[in-house]
Amino acid sequence: MAEEVLAGIQAVADGEIFLCHEINVMMKRPKETHIWLSQREREMLKLVAEGLTNGEIAERIFLSPETIKSYRKNLLLKLDAKNTAVMVRIAIDKKLI
Repeated sequence: MAEEVLAGIQAVADGEIFLCHEINVMMKRPKETHIWLSQREREMLKLVAEGLTNGEIAERIFLSPETIKSYRKNLLLKLDAKNTAVMVRIAIDKKLI
């Protein structure tokens, strides 16, 4: 650890960019293309793709609207989508629904 800190200080002093070993390894890994979704998440995607609102989905699958909102937010993150329309397009493209 101390050696890495010293190497980092020296690299920065020399005008270079320094990344610790773990970060360097992580950045070189290929981006994971497989997306794992639970059965409930797949169900949510299908209902969202049908155009249902959070409230309508909540009523249909007997969960609170806040729970649905959390599922939707997590799906956006998992699919790296900036909005619902993009999320649905990605889900269809990747044959998740």
